[in-house]
Amino acid sequence: MKYLLILICSLFCSLAQAQFISSEELFRSANNYDAQLSPNGQWMSHINLPKLTGEQRILLTKLDSMQQTNILEISAKLRIREYRWLNDEQLYLTVVNKNKPYRFVLTLSDLDSEPKSKKKELQQAGYIASFLPSEPNYVLYAKSTEHGYRLFKISIEDLLNSQFGKARLIEKNIDENTRVFFDTKVNKLISFAYQQEENRIQIKQRAMGERKWQEVLSIKNDDSYFLPIGFLTANKLAVLSNQKSDKIQVHSFDIKTKTLGEVLYAHDRYDVQDAWVSEQGPLLQSIAYYQSGRYKREYLASSYSRVKQQIAPLLAETSFFFTAVNLPTEQYIIFTHGSDSRGSYYLFNGKEKHLEQLFSEYEGEPLQLAKTEFIQFKAGDGHTIEAFLTQPLHFSNDTLLIYPHGGPIGVQDTQEFNATVQYLANRGFSVLKVNFRGSSGYGKSFQKMGVGQFGQLIEEDIMATLAHIKAQQRFKYKCAMGNSYGGYSATLLAMMHPDDFQCVIAGFGIYDLPLLFNMSNLRAQKEFREFVARTVGDYDDSLTQLSPVYRHQELQAPILLIAGEQDDISGFEQSYRFNYVLTQQGADIEHVFFEGVGHGFDLWRHEQAYAALVADFIQRKLSLPDWQSRLNSPTDKSAIAHDFWSIANTLAANDVSASRAGLAQHYFTQAANLAHAEATLHAAYGKHYGKDTDKDLEGAATLYETAAELGNQYAHRYLAELYWQGINNKPDFDKALTSAKQAYALESNKHNLLALARLRCNAPAPVGDDERCLEFLKLAEQRGAISPYVSDFNELIAAIVIENNLAQPQRQRALNIISKAFELTDEKYSLKLIDDGFYHKQFSEKHLGKTEYQHLGQQWPYNDQHQQADYFGLRYELDEDGMDSRKSRFIVFLKWQHLDADGQLLATRYDIQRGSPRGQWSNLLRLSNETAGTWHLNVYNVGAQQLYSTSYQVPVL
Repeated sequence: MKYLLILICSLFCSLAQAQFISSEELFRSANNYDAQLSPNGQWMSHINLPKLTGEQRILLTKLDSMQQTNILEISAKLRIREYRWLNDEQLYLTVVNKNKPYRFVLTLSDLDSEPKSKKKELQQAGYIASFLPSEPNYVLYAKSTEHGYRLFKISIEDLLNSQFGKARLIEKNIDENTRVFFDTKVNKLISFAYQQEENRIQIKQRAMGERKWQEVLSIKNDDSYFLPIGFLTANKLAVLSNQKSDKIQVHSFDIKTKTLGEVLYAHDRYDVQDAWVSEQGPLLQSIAYYQSGRYKREYLASSYSRVKQQIAPLLAETSFFFTAVNLPTEQYIIFTHGSDSRGSYYLFNGKEKHLEQLFSEYEGEPLQLAKTEFIQFKAGDGHTIEAFLTQPLHFSNDTLLIYPHGGPIGVQDTQEFNATVQYLANRGFSVLKVNFRGSSGYGKSFQKMGVGQFGQLIEEDIMATLAHIKAQQRFKYKCAMGNSYGGYSATLLAMMHPDDFQCVIAGFGIYDLPLLFNMSNLRAQKEFREFVARTVGDYDDSLTQLSPVYRHQELQAPILLIAGEQDDISGFEQSYRFNYVLTQQGADIEHVFFEGVGHGFDLWRHEQAYAALVADFIQRKLSLPDWQSRLNSPTDKSAIAHDFWSIANTLAANDVSASRAGLAQHYFTQAANLAHAEATLHAAYGKHYGKDTDKDLEGAATLYETAAELGNQYAHRYLAELYWQGINNKPDFDKALTSAKQAYALESNKHNLLALARLRCNAPAPVGDDERCLEFLKLAEQRGAISPYVSDFNELIAAIVIENNLAQPQRQRALNIISKAFELTDEKYSLKLIDDGFYHKQFSEKHLGKTEYQHLGQQWPYNDQHQQADYFGLRYELDEDGMDSRKSRFIVFLKWQHLDADGQLLATRYDIQRGSPRGQWSNLLRLSNETAGTWHLNVYNVGAQQLYSTSYQVPVL
C-alpha cells in the first residue's frame, strides 16, 4: 500500500502543486533585514517586519543559545530608518513618522537571563555624527541650531538627559549641508559637503584638538567618476575613479599633491562598483562588481578571504557576502542572493567551522522562482553585449518580452532578483533584458557609445540580441515593454520592426525628444539643455524623426500606456501628448494614468497593480489561454484572484485615469468568482447600486452573503442596508437586524452603532423597539457619533429623525438627545425660500473670484445665454420669532428621493445642514448622467416637521 501511494502521488501530486505566485507575495517589504552584531560578538540583532501585522520590531538573538527576544515594537505607521549598537548594552535608532525623524536610545538590561529594554527619546534635535568605539560611553552629537549644527563630544547619559553643559564643544559652526564624522583609522574629524550650485564635493579633515580644517579634496562632478571610500593612511585616501582608465578602478589618492596614485584594484572587464578599506593597515578589505550580471564581493584581506573559502563549499554555487563581522569572536553574518533567491541570512562560527541558517529575508513558504540565464555575444561591429534571459518554470505562453532598461546612460541590468521579471516569468512569459551600449558597468567608452543614440545604436544592440536569441529558440509572440527610456525604446522598436512585435507596454516614457529640452521655463535654460544633451545628444531637427509622437502612424501593435501625473523626470506631458495623438488616429491604445505618482511607483500596491495590468493586457491582446484554465491549487486561485482585484481596484480608484475604468466591475466579478472576499463585496456593491453594471438586488444579496462567509466584516453592514431598502420594494427587517447585529459584533464602530439605532427607531415592531432605540441613540451621543463636528454619520442621523416610528414620549426623548448633541439653541423656526430650480456655477468678478451660483429658473434652462446648468436644488433662509443672534444654531434635515421614468424609486438620500440663521443656506446636487429622472425634496426641522417640499424634473444630459 505504501508503494502504491508513492506511485499515485508521483503521478498526480504535481498537479496540485501551486504554480502561480501572487503579486502581493512578490511585491512587498522584506520581513527580516539589517542584521548586526554587538561589539562583544555575543548578540545579534535584526529588524523584523511581521507579514500579517505590519508592526516593526527589533529582535535580539543570543548566539550561544539562539534564544530570541523582542526588545522593541513600534506601530505599523512608523518606520525604523536606522539603528546601531552604541556599546554592548545600548542601541541608537531613528524612527520616522510622516517623514519626521525621532531619535531614541534603547538600553538593555538582564542580558544574562531574560533581556529587557527601555526606550528613551532624545529631546535635543540633531543627530549622532559618530560613534566612538574606543570610548563606548561617548558619542559625537551634532546639535541642531538656527543656522546649522554645533558638534559636541558628550556622554550617552548626558545626551539622554540633554545635559550639554557638561559636553565638550568640538565645532561651533557646521553648515546644514555639511556632515561631520570621526574617522577612527586616522583619528581625525572628517567633514563632507556637497555644494549644489557648483556641483562640487568638498572633503576636509582636522585633528580633534585643532581648530583649522585641512582640505583633503575639492572636486567638481564631471563626466569622469571619482568617489572617496576611506582613508588608507593620514595622507592617503582610497578612491573609485576612471579618470586615468576606461574602467572604474580603486586608486590611492595623495592628499597633499591632490593626485591619483597607484591602482589598488582593477578588473579587466567590469567597473568596480564599491570598495571597503581594511580596519588593519593601509589595505583594501574588499571590492564589489557585477560579473556576468551577478553581484560579486571579492575579499582581499586574508582574514576575510580565508573564511569565505571555508564557507563557499557549504553553500555550493550560492552567491553570498558578509553583512556583519566580529573578528575577535570569529562570528560572521552572511547574506545569500541570486536571480532565483530573495535572500537568506546565515551565521558562521569561525572557531567551530559551523554554518547555520538564521532566517530568510522574506517569511513564508519558499517560492519556486525562475533562474536567469546569462547571454554573451559579439555584435556586428565586434563589441561584446551581455544580456539576461529568464524563462518560465511551469508553463509557457510562447511569448518573449523584450524589456529595455531605463536611463539609458549609466544604468545596467543584472542577474539579481527582480520582482517584475519573476512575476512575468511566473505568468508564463520569457523576459529578455539587454545591457546595450550606454549601460554602466562596462567602462566609460562603452557607456559613451550610447550618448545620442536614442532609436539608433541602442535599439540596434537590442535587435541584435533578439536575433541571437531567435537563432537558438523561436517564440510565437514577442512584445516590447519598459519604463522611462525603456518605454521609449519599447515603443520605437515596435514602430521600426512592426513584424517582430505584437504588443507594447510603455511606462513613464519619453515620446517627444525635442520636448525634453523645453518642458518648462526652468528646463529651457542653458544648463539644463546641456544636461539633457549629455544623454540625448545635441538638439536638432533629426530628433523629431526619432520621436514616437511624430511617428505615431507607424505603430501597428496595441499599446498599454502607463504614467504618473506628477512625473517631473520624463514629464507627464510626454505621455499625455502620445495618448492624445494615438487616440485621435484610432490606434489600439489603453492608458492608466496615476494621480499623485511621479516617475515610477513608491507604493507596493501600485507595483502589484502594474504587474497585473501588464499580464492581463498581454493575455487579452494575444488571445492567450486565460489564467483560470491553469489553476491547480487553492494558492493558484488566490494568486489570480488578487491579480483581478488589483486591476479592478486600480480602474475604480478616484486618483486614476484609465481608458477601461468602466470595466472595474468586470474584474471585481472575476476576483469574486475566485472567492476573493473584498472583491466579492465590491461586486455586490456594484449590483446593489447599479455601478458599471445592471442593478440586481437579489444578485447583490447573494454576493454580500458570500463575502460575509469569506470573512469580510463590511459585508454584513451593506447586507443590512440592502434588506432595509428591500428587494423588489419588499424590506426584510428581520434579516436587516440580523445583519446589523453581526456587523456591530465584528466591529463596534460608530457607523454600525447608528445603523442598529436606525433599525430600532424606524422599523416596525418587533424589530422596531422604542427603548432599544433610545439606548442606542444615547450610546451614540456619548461616543461622539452625533455631533455638529462629525459629518460622517449625518445620513443615518437624518434618517432616524425623519423616519422614526417612535411613540410620542420616546420620540421627544430621542429628539432631545439629538438637539443636545447638535448644540441647538431653538427648535422653532421657519424656512423662507430664496429660489429653487437649476443653477450655473461661475466665478464672481465682483467678489474677488469667489464661487457663486447663478439661478437659471425652476425648469430645465434654455435661456438666451445658453448657459449650461451644473446643479439643481434650492437656496433659502431660516427665520425665528424675535431677533436672530450670532450665537443661534439651527438645523434642518433633508430627504431626497430619486425616481425613474416609470415612477420606480431608484435611491433615497438624507442630509443634515446646521448653522446660523444669519446668512443664506443652500442644498444643491450636481448634475450628471446618473441624475436623470424625478427628484422629490422634503426639508424638516429637528422635530421632523416639514418646512418645505418641492420636485425637479431632470432630463438626460
